[in-house]
Amino acid sequence: IVDFGVVGFNSQNPKIDSAWFPNTTRRYYWTSANYAPSSNGAWLVLFQTGSLRPGNAYSRTPSLSQGDTSVRLVRGAILAQRTYTYTADEFGVPNALVIDNLTGLTWRRCSEGETWDNSANSCTGTRVDFTFEEALAHAKTQAGWRIPNIKELSSLADRSRYSPAIDTVAFPGFTTWDRPSTYWSSTPDLNSQFGLGEYNALPMNFHTGSFNVHYLTSGHLPIRLVR
Repeated sequence: IVDFGVVGFNSQNPKIDSAWFPNTTRRYYWTSANYAPSSNGAWLVLFQTGSLRPGNAYSRTPSLSQGDTSVRLVRGAILAQRTYTYTADEFGVPNALVIDNLTGLTWRRCSEGETWDNSANSCTGTRVDFTFEEALAHAKTQAGWRIPNIKELSSLADRSRYSPAIDTVAFPGFTTWDRPSTYWSSTPDLNSQFGLGEYNALPMNFHTGSFNVHYLTSGHLPIRLVR
């Protein structure tokens, strides 16, 4: 229910449709999802920025300095368990693409610069890291493919795992701190466009499963294309 089209960082507007969800605060909201590395942690959404952050820094009983953490309740069936189907890519390489049966999206199994080696059941080659503008330009050269928005990219995160927080059978090649695991999304941070901050984009961190605002000029990040 986060709305990344809302400018909210230094205004009174939380990143949500306030007509449907009035009186939403810009502070943290609990989720029921446990944070894998911490038995006392949980995931939180910050509606000031729309970011999803691990709750290892927040006990389930927040301190007075942190203040109360809000809750919004839901009812209905829990989302179905995610399953993947593998299929050949446009060059006929078996199992080079991953279909997410929950969202219907099709993903390249490897990061850009790498190729799928079906006999080795892994990605080979050298991953290419891009600036944000380079990533957008590269995606335009890949007919039918695009950079995912942050909600699409976040859907790949498996937050029952940690380092990396993703299914490494479906998406191999992740390691821990020795290889950066933060990927560009196509979602800009509107706050920066209105002079309300220096952050510019929302990339996804598959080391933890979190995402937060990020400098466009802070370096080069990998991408994974979707259609």
